[in-house]
Amino acid sequence: MKKHSPVSILSGAALLLATQASLADSLIEKVTAFLQPRLQTVDPAPVGTSAWEEILARPDPGTFFLRYAFGIQRNASKVLKPKQVDELEQTIARHSPAHSRWHDERNTLRCKYNEVLWRYVGAGDAEAAVLRIELTEWMRLRMTWTEQEHLAQYRFARDVWKVLDESQRAKLLSGEWKAYAKQDTGHTRGDATNRIITRALGKPDDMEVFNRSAGLWSEARLPLQATVAEGENNERRLVFAMDLNNEAMVHEANRIATAAYSKLYLADADAIRRIVRSSYKDPKSKCDKAAAEAWREASERFEVGAPDLFRLLNKR
Repeated sequence: MKKHSPVSILSGAALLLATQASLADSLIEKVTAFLQPRLQTVDPAPVGTSAWEEILARPDPGTFFLRYAFGIQRNASKVLKPKQVDELEQTIARHSPAHSRWHDERNTLRCKYNEVLWRYVGAGDAEAAVLRIELTEWMRLRMTWTEQEHLAQYRFARDVWKVLDESQRAKLLSGEWKAYAKQDTGHTRGDATNRIITRALGKPDDMEVFNRSAGLWSEARLPLQATVAEGENNERRLVFAMDLNNEAMVHEANRIATAAYSKLYLADADAIRRIVRSSYKDPKSKCDKAAAEAWREASERFEVGAPDLFRLLNKR
C-alpha cells in the first residue's frame, strides 16, 4: 500500500478546501445574478429626517400596516364602499403573488443559511474558517432578499392606502379600526440558542459546560438583540404612518434593521459553534444530520413557492 507523506495529506486537504470554497463562490454568484432581473429600484426621494422623528413620536400602532389590508378585506362590508371593495380585492390579487414569492424565496435562503451554519458548527478549524466566510455571504443574500421583500410589501401597503378615503385613513391611523387587524408585532428575537442546539443535536455530553457557555452567550447577546428590536420596530412604525412616510424612508429603516439582524445572527452562529464544541464530544455527524434537516425544510415548505431559486440552490 502506498504511503502518503504528511505534506501530501496537507496539500490534499488544502486543495479540497479550496475546491469547496470555489464551488460555494460560484453558487453565490449564480444566486446573486438570479435576483438581478427582479431587483427593485428604490424611489430616490429624500428620507425626511423630520418626518421620521415625527412618526416615531407617535404612539406605537402595535401591529403591521399590511395586517389591516387583510383585516379590512374580511370586514369590507362594515368599513368600505362597494367600489372600494372591488378596488381592494384587485389590489390584493395584484400584489399577493409577488408577496408570497418574496417570502418563500427569502425563507429558502434561510434554510440554505442554516444548512451551512450546521456544517460550520461541526467542521474542524480549517474547514470552519472557509465555511464562516460562506456563511457571511449567505446572510448577505438573505438580507438582500429581505430588503426586496420589504420594498414589495411597502408598495403593496401603499396601494391599499390609496383605496381608502381621508375619513377611513384617519380611522386606521388613530386606532379606531384596531378590531380589524391582529395586534402583533412579530418576532421578539429572544435567545433560543440552547433550544436550537438541543433540538438539532440532542442532549449535550457535558451539561454543566453547556449551561455555563449558553448562559454567558445569553447575557452577551442582549445588547445585539435590543438593537435588532429597535430597528425592526422603527421600520414597522414608519411603514404604518402612510400619511408621512415615503419609500426611501422605509427602505433606509429596513437597511438599518437588516444590518443589526446580520450582526446578531452571525454572532449567534459563532456562539453555537463555541457551545457545541465545548460540550459535545464528537458533534460532526450530528451537525451533518442537522444540516441536511435544515435544507429539507426548504423542500417541504418553500419549494412550491420558490421553484426557480430552489432548483438553483439544490444543484449538486
